[in-house]
Amino acid sequence: MVDDVTGKNGHAIIEEARSSPDLYIIKTHQKPLTDDPAIYVLRDGRSSIISFFHYLGRQGNRIVPMEFIIDGVPFSSSWSSHFAAWNPTTRSNPLFLRFENVTQDPNSTILQLSEFLQKPKIGNFDQSFEKLNALSPQFFGSDDDQKNIAEIKPFWGLFVARHGPLMRQIGKISEEKCLPVLKSYCTELEGKMALVNLAAEVSNLAEVEYHRFDLLSSRMDSFAVGLTNMINQMTIIEKHSYEHYLNLTAMITKSREMDETDKIS
Repeated sequence: MVDDVTGKNGHAIIEEARSSPDLYIIKTHQKPLTDDPAIYVLRDGRSSIISFFHYLGRQGNRIVPMEFIIDGVPFSSSWSSHFAAWNPTTRSNPLFLRFENVTQDPNSTILQLSEFLQKPKIGNFDQSFEKLNALSPQFFGSDDDQKNIAEIKPFWGLFVARHGPLMRQIGKISEEKCLPVLKSYCTELEGKMALVNLAAEVSNLAEVEYHRFDLLSSRMDSFAVGLTNMINQMTIIEKHSYEHYLNLTAMITKSREMDETDKIS
């Protein structure tokens, strides 16, 4: 476990593993250091984030705002960026597992692991969640994904803005459901800040790859620049420059056209 080995960094452990005739299995939550064979377990982002939120609370009562966890602030990366770093769908020689399949049918997972590691299966997994929770209640908090998913609803807009693309990619949310959520989230942001700052906020949604949302962000960036230019032109008009007055009216007309285009799209 890279995070828990004292005095050795990840590269040192990997080099040690490569030079050993024995099988090394390194468990880590960090981003990959090499392209060695990897087993990647993906959990629904909603449940994963809620689970981590409660885990931090159980480990020394660490109270971390939910927004920070959605953004990946208390960790090395967010849920989406971690997946992108490991990229188990295109990575060379991966074993890509879904959390729900592992928990619902662990013995099929054992067979997959046996084949991947080229090690014989020596038994079945017969531990119930209740037994695991009794052994380590701080680690095994809840096995109810639906309860976790329901708990993230107050932060749904932020979550979809940050992780909507990956959720669509893995089939957890449809494109049709993303649009109204993003639109509502933008309206919420607009109510919290000046319009000129809204473009910067939308641009900060770094992991949103949704083309219509990217288009919105781009247009809002352009509008912010245009607004700044309009303010400059208004200052120049004070010097009674008719040419700059015409420039200003042209800018206003263009901004209105952009607004009407946004309403149509």
